[in-house]
Amino acid sequence: MAPTVWRNAVIQNVRRQEGETLFSFRTMYEIIAWSIWQRVLSYVIPKNDPADWMIRKSVSEKKLVVCDYNGHFRVVEIHIYGTYKGKTGVLTYQLWGESSSKELGWKRMHVSKMHNLTILDKTFPGRRDVSDMHTKWDIVYMLVDE
Repeated sequence: MAPTVWRNAVIQNVRRQEGETLFSFRTMYEIIAWSIWQRVLSYVIPKNDPADWMIRKSVSEKKLVVCDYNGHFRVVEIHIYGTYKGKTGVLTYQLWGESSSKELGWKRMHVSKMHNLTILDKTFPGRRDVSDMHTKWDIVYMLVDE
């Protein structure tokens, strides 16, 4: 539908039977912009995902997380939760466990590959020094406080 035709249809839908307009043009455009923004966010922000809730809780409360990642048991601090190259992920600091690189330290992990997430009672102090090697994220949902 052409933009003008669509706009006229919206205008007709917001008129009362008495012929009064419920919304000004400015407000109508704000409503349209808001609905478009909500659609964009629905693709970006994970919904109804237990992992999402656990990751957000872990970041906000600075709690350690235990998980299996690619078949390896890990204990990590989650520092950043967001999207990178269109995939939802976390930047973690691995304290204990296994990894294919055999090294502890900074790891980027895809949330879809994290299984058996458990939040531990043990907390961590907050942000660590991040090396310049870390790239920018597309969107950051949460970042651990200092």
